[in-house]
Amino acid sequence: MTTYLQYAQQLAQELISAPPSGISLSGLTDSNVNSQLTALINAFPYFGDTDWNSAHRGALSNLLQVNLPNNGIAPHPDESGPWYAYYRSTYSYNGSASGYANAFFPGAVLSASGSRVASEVAAVNAGMNGSWWGGYAVPVLTDAIRAQVSVGVDANKLTTALGNYHSALMPALAASYLGTFKAGFNPTAQAWSSLVNSGNSSAAATLLDQKISSGQFTANINQSIAMGGDSSNAATWFLFNLWIALKALGWSDVDGAISRYKAAGMSIPGQVDAVKWWNGGYISWYSPLSGADLPSSTITASMPESELTSYTGSYMPSHSSVNEADGYSHSFCEWGSLALYKPDSGSCFGGETRVLMADGRVRRIAEVRIGDMVQTAGGPRVVVMIETPKRAGRKLYSVNGQQVFTTATHPFRRGAEGGPLRYAVSPWGLIDGIPDMASQGEGVLKAGVVLAGMRDGRSAALTVQRVEEYESSDPQEVVYDLLLNDWENGHGLYYVGGPESFFVVEAETANPLSHPEVTTAVIAAMEMSHGSCREHLGEPHVEIPKVVGKLDAQRIARQARKAVRPYLGGKPMPPTPDTRPTFCRLNGEWNAHSSMLEYYLVGRFGRWLRSEIANGWRCHGSGVAGDHLAVGLFDIEFVGDPAPEPGRDVEVELDLEGVFRHGETASVSLSVAVKPESAWRLVIDRTLDLGRVGELPSRTMLLGAIRQGGQLLGSFRCAVSGGESGRGRGDHFIFHPNGRIIGRICLDQRLLCTRELQEEETAAQRWRQDPGAAQALAVVLGRQIGLHLLSEIEAHSSVGLAK
Repeated sequence: MTTYLQYAQQLAQELISAPPSGISLSGLTDSNVNSQLTALINAFPYFGDTDWNSAHRGALSNLLQVNLPNNGIAPHPDESGPWYAYYRSTYSYNGSASGYANAFFPGAVLSASGSRVASEVAAVNAGMNGSWWGGYAVPVLTDAIRAQVSVGVDANKLTTALGNYHSALMPALAASYLGTFKAGFNPTAQAWSSLVNSGNSSAAATLLDQKISSGQFTANINQSIAMGGDSSNAATWFLFNLWIALKALGWSDVDGAISRYKAAGMSIPGQVDAVKWWNGGYISWYSPLSGADLPSSTITASMPESELTSYTGSYMPSHSSVNEADGYSHSFCEWGSLALYKPDSGSCFGGETRVLMADGRVRRIAEVRIGDMVQTAGGPRVVVMIETPKRAGRKLYSVNGQQVFTTATHPFRRGAEGGPLRYAVSPWGLIDGIPDMASQGEGVLKAGVVLAGMRDGRSAALTVQRVEEYESSDPQEVVYDLLLNDWENGHGLYYVGGPESFFVVEAETANPLSHPEVTTAVIAAMEMSHGSCREHLGEPHVEIPKVVGKLDAQRIARQARKAVRPYLGGKPMPPTPDTRPTFCRLNGEWNAHSSMLEYYLVGRFGRWLRSEIANGWRCHGSGVAGDHLAVGLFDIEFVGDPAPEPGRDVEVELDLEGVFRHGETASVSLSVAVKPESAWRLVIDRTLDLGRVGELPSRTMLLGAIRQGGQLLGSFRCAVSGGESGRGRGDHFIFHPNGRIIGRICLDQRLLCTRELQEEETAAQRWRQDPGAAQALAVVLGRQIGLHLLSEIEAHSSVGLAK
């Protein structure tokens, strides 16, 4: 099979051999010009050249690093204890970094390639200056942190920012290519510099134009284009490099030349036709920037701080030095001035939202009481619980100017066939908080969306005309959600809005029956910790996400695997906790502590628990260079529309960029069935063996593609890490070919020897045949989470108790 490198070499040789059209211009007969131009053409990268990709992305990464704002590093927020053991701890950063840029990228300087790319891009768009690159760096670094550290991130805001910056870069993408061509990719940079320094660039441009115009070269290009497939891709790429070369050599009208070649009979694909080639029309060779492109050892570094604690009744405050685990990352994403993507917590409705009652009357949701009857599509249902958390700074949105004021993540039901089942202003936030809602699709609540509803007492499809922010001046405002009888057997639906028409909405709460083992684990954790939460955490909406966010999932998993072994060896199974949905109540009423604890445990651990329990057979791995690189694939979640077509398998392909593997070097893949009831969430739970690898380069990339019926749905990239533990489980964004983020894939990486791979196959079969094993691991995992929670709660409140 012909490779892209071979195609490139063939086209280069055909161009070099093509005779010029015979015009007589000074310098064209100079052998130096011919040899120098030949060297430049031979230096063209082939399609997919890993050295080229590294050079181009390295220049872009350099621009992000040197322009990341160097805002001051924010220390851990102040803490205070409960009234009966009051204390106040304040923190100050005492590390050596002058700001975030200096902390994450110490010693970063503008490279020659970065400088050249910046100037070429700025020539296209003067607004893409250092400030613009610095703005781009913030979401990219946030994504890098999100993939490695448990930080609170609003995926909706983050994906929107990454998509917007990518879209802005596209019209200048060819300019960034030109900058790398001149200064970043050594083969072309050296050949181009030789022509420029010798004063032969103008003569070489003229000679190149004449060679491109050769009838024989035109015929060769046309033949390659007509063959389709890899041949056509290689020819398109080669033409793009020719236009770049003409531009680099100072040809004044490349678009005019392209039109001339086309008029003379050359088949030029639309992507690289006149104007489009320079203005972002050719993007299939480029993957959008993500966290994988911005490495930093500081992401997992501890941050040194000074702690000053004052106690009630004491005149002697205590001083100590502390190291906040992953502190720089938490500071960047959660505490400091660059924390632009912090998530909102939970979702509900503002108190002025109107609810349609069973008797036909309309009532403010703030006036609805437990025991009231509300109208639903299935008839009247009883309100059994009302959630009433504080709004806590969350924005509210009105829909079509009606009496409905929703937080960003509350789900509305679709009103037309096909498409996502639910819509929210922030669909990513919805499935982050309630993972079991992901399987049937979440779309963006915006103008044009058709929602389910009621008009004049009859079911109706309601088109969204506008969604607007609703300003509320009450900082202590409470928001509301209704749970209806039998809610645990399905998400309860009710009507909000009015006065003439109403929207169908769901109670935004996890369905405990969607993943019984996950529910078992969450309740086991809550049984151990909710009493301590109520006793020691005075502000549950503020303090519970802090303590849950500090839990180390990998450590919990390691300890749980040890603790569950006796049960798998014959010891009687641990008792299963009562999974009836009463854990959010206290004395029959909704309780903020238990509700917030459940919400953050489900959001933080729901997906992780599902895959950890389903894959309890997996081994840790020996982690020796030369072993097999095993990539574990867990879940793919798509957000928005369209999703993969049900009934047709999806292919997931993986490959390593620029890494020698012993034996076969072809990509590996697997097929995943797309079920009608869960097209937006594909559960894989498989390990792919990418073959034996030697010492991995520091910036090895794992490249992934997701296809259906031969069509590329999306692609993803993530950095590969060797070592004993490999790279922990993490979510990586999936980019549509147009650069839009359409989903995410959860995976991890391990180095396994041949024996371990074989043992895993046997262990997986046994595990799946023993449902009791999964249940035992669920209980043990829940208990481990509970134990770690108790420890964090105790640490959170122990300073006040110590006096």
